[in-house]
Amino acid sequence: MKRIQNSAMIALLGTTLLAPFAIADEVMVNEIDVDAALTAPEDANALLYYPDITEDIEREIVKLVPIGESDESVSIQVNLDKISLDGDTMLPDSQEFNTIEGVIAFYRDGRSSPVKSLPMKVTAVTGAAPVGEGFVTIEPSTEDFYGAMVVGFAEAVADQLPEELRDIVRR
Repeated sequence: MKRIQNSAMIALLGTTLLAPFAIADEVMVNEIDVDAALTAPEDANALLYYPDITEDIEREIVKLVPIGESDESVSIQVNLDKISLDGDTMLPDSQEFNTIEGVIAFYRDGRSSPVKSLPMKVTAVTGAAPVGEGFVTIEPSTEDFYGAMVVGFAEAVADQLPEELRDIVRR
């Protein structure tokens, strides 16, 4: 029997798989917004290929982060700065990319300036792993890779929230 190894082995750096988590009762996220303000947009074409990437990432974050109202509420703004393939923001005709970069900004009590900002970078690695004898390599489809990157970025954002929210409430 031939074993199949999926070389998609998408190692999402800076992120872990996590289940939805509970944030302390005293603080809730009341709004999440994802925008794309890619640097040097004339030298970037990712939004032409993936015009819904901000909505897709926001939808995945909302699946992981409880939204509600409380006395201590925090709004989160995620700004995508760069979508690239090995650092190049002009994606090839194959529409492949392996890095999403951005900034997470935390706002409290309706303030216009964030109380804290964090850089976020998620990079995927594919096909570079050696394949053992008896294994067949299967490359992921563009849709599979896109989905993994969107979910990976959302998980990386959600992974930052529990401690950051507690820290913001202490301020």
